[in-house]
Amino acid sequence: MRFKDKIVMVTGGAAGIGRVTAEAFAREGAKLAICDVNPETGEAAAKFLGAEASFEKVDVANETAVSEWTDQVVKRYGRIDVLVNNAGITRDALLLRMKAADWDLVMNINLKGRSYARGRWCGIWPSSARDGSSMWPRWSAWSQCRAGQLCRLEGRPHRPD
Repeated sequence: MRFKDKIVMVTGGAAGIGRVTAEAFAREGAKLAICDVNPETGEAAAKFLGAEASFEKVDVANETAVSEWTDQVVKRYGRIDVLVNNAGITRDALLLRMKAADWDLVMNINLKGRSYARGRWCGIWPSSARDGSSMWPRWSAWSQCRAGQLCRLEGRPHRPD
């Protein structure tokens, strides 16, 4: 058990990649704190993950909510060992057709939200697999967020090799 008694936070941990990631950490002995905006799936995920898992409804685009959640995790477990900054969304649309509200939502969750959690704790970041150096035509906002994450992570503009 590689993560026995390690404290692992997973944003967007109620479903999809976040849920599967949380389950993998649980199998390796981690104590999990997951957050998501969907309380029904979040509570179900925490119950499935076991007695040492906790769930909190958190909108990662809200800096105060992220800060309060991380404080709660530290209060409950005493520390944080790993952060999996997984929460993210996309709104499929070509850039020219994307509504401003959809663009803002993607940026607030995928770029700002990841910065809020990472600003307080560090671990695994980000969970997305693409390198941000290429655009997916229908995922224009997501691709821009990924490039922004890499710039923030490296502290300089990202240029592919």
